[in-house]
Amino acid sequence: MSTPNGDRSFQAKYTTDGKETEQEVMGRTAKTKAKWEGDALVVEWYSEGGFFKRKITLSADGKTMTKVVTQSNGGGEQSEDTVVFEKQ
Repeated sequence: MSTPNGDRSFQAKYTTDGKETEQEVMGRTAKTKAKWEGDALVVEWYSEGGFFKRKITLSADGKTMTKVVTQSNGGGEQSEDTVVFEKQ
């Protein structure tokens, strides 16, 4: 990922049973978990700097994937973005 402070990347491993684990995420130790909520895969991580949540769904016909990203910077500010991918 490219940011104003340069490129950053990280690799994380999850199980989908909701079990919380600790991982290094962008230079910080974060508590992470992933679980299924119905047909949606929800991935969350929390650290001293805030939280980040992804809710990923796939349409019934398999042609549209929607990712809703909610994040907080730890100072109380929260934002939500929705990204829609359509298979061509």
